[in-house]
Amino acid sequence: MEILKHEMIIVGIALAFNGLDFLTGIVKALKSEEKLNSTKMRDGFFKKCGFIFTYVLAMMLNHSKDYFGFSLPVDLVPIVCGWAVLTEVISIIENICQINTDFVPSVLKKLIGLKDEEVTE
Repeated sequence: MEILKHEMIIVGIALAFNGLDFLTGIVKALKSEEKLNSTKMRDGFFKKCGFIFTYVLAMMLNHSKDYFGFSLPVDLVPIVCGWAVLTEVISIIENICQINTDFVPSVLKKLIGLKDEEVTE
């Protein structure tokens, strides 16, 4: 039971990053000239669904190994959720760059591969 609680905390943290990315994307769209785009929102929604399905799959694989005779040498949930969080952090920073161009330093923009010209005022 303790393992499941630990996994739920990790998944909860990943879901929070998913939600923050979605919210910053909406704010970015509201600020930009493109406004809200239902196609982009739908694509973002399906991307978030894909993340959630992957979290559930990792949890199922972790727990089914005890019953089906195969064993994985690692706990999949932190790996899957960690990767998702990293991708969301990059997307969140990109969104913040578009929302508030002065907030994110040039060094961080370079780190994630954004050029100052790509950031709209």
